[in-house]
Amino acid sequence: MNLGILFALLTMLGFGLNSAFSKRPTDYYGPSKAILLRNITVVLILLPIVVVVFTKVEFNFLGILMGIGWGVIGYIPILYFMKGLEKGKLGVVVPISKTKVIWTIFFAMIILKEFISLTQGALIFLIMVGVILLTKKQGQAIISSDTLKHGAFEALVAAFLWAIWFVVYKLVVSSIGIFPAAFTVELGVLIGAVSHVLFRMKFKKEKLVHQNKKIYGKGDRKSIIFELIAAGLFTAVGTTSFAFSISYIPVSLASAIVAANPIIALSYGHIRLHERFSKQEGIGILIIVIGIVAISLV
Repeated sequence: MNLGILFALLTMLGFGLNSAFSKRPTDYYGPSKAILLRNITVVLILLPIVVVVFTKVEFNFLGILMGIGWGVIGYIPILYFMKGLEKGKLGVVVPISKTKVIWTIFFAMIILKEFISLTQGALIFLIMVGVILLTKKQGQAIISSDTLKHGAFEALVAAFLWAIWFVVYKLVVSSIGIFPAAFTVELGVLIGAVSHVLFRMKFKKEKLVHQNKKIYGKGDRKSIIFELIAAGLFTAVGTTSFAFSISYIPVSLASAIVAANPIIALSYGHIRLHERFSKQEGIGILIIVIGIVAISLV
């Protein structure tokens, strides 16, 4: 199997498990604070690796600043996505956010001059159909005047910004290398989250713990902290693996495979709750698997 595809699958696993472990911490702390606490873990995991890398390669100060700055900007689509989940339903927000693949193809052609074949484009479309079937609830409209008020708008903004972010991330990776790129962008996301949280605590008098803490008991706090650490670990895996992936294959193909990460999050949820997959979810998973296998062969 192509190494780029392999690393894209590892990215899908990392980001999928990050989503699975982020639900309760986001409920407990709120989106911005959950991102802040998660990314402290990410930075601590990647720091020793990047220190070793910098002892063996030339330090690129401008490249480091570019990575950190792009990470700060990368905080914005993450926040919009989480706010969309707060306001709306998973079956609306997730499918809309995956339209980032379409925008990624467009921006990759303009900025990176990366072009995909008609066959690859058809397979990407197939994967997107599978993701929609996997995440959309039956009888639920994805785009309507109601859903635009309840998470769909935020998902559209996140999709557009994520597409630009993915494309420029490849430039960061090319400039400073894989591990420094992963570390600096995640450090930038942390800086963005810290700035946002401090602003809201100072001017909006918010406390560190979100108002939804009442739905959890005292015994839940330890498990929530564990889930934050797990989310940070899998985010580190995802960000680093994506940098490896786009070093081998076009960012459009990598982002299409990564966009199938709900298959991981939903599978984890079903296994944990001992639930069976619905027929629609099963068809969605089958279509995604066929699409990914086919992309690895063309």
